Amino acid sequence: MQLKDDIRASVLKAIRANDGEPMMDSALREYIRRRFPSVAHTEADLTMHIRFCEEHGWITGTSVELAGLVWTLSPKGTLKAAQL
Repeated sequence: MQLKDDIRASVLKAIRANDGEPMMDSALREYIRRRFPSVAHTEADLTMHIRFCEEHGWITGTSVELAGLVWTLSPKGTLKAAQL
């Protein structure tokens, strides 16, 4: 359970570190892979962690015409990320 919590916390930290700018989905996935190099992440694994954060109301995904899917912290996610 600890690894899942660490990965989900990293999702929030990555988006927070983007200084309020939306983070491209591909960049978020790459960040997680680099942060946890000893874990073999499938696309489904990454989607599960990102979706978990979205379902808890911490992040919001938006489809942007030129950039594709981008993620931002919700107000609830901003508070959660500040606690990490």
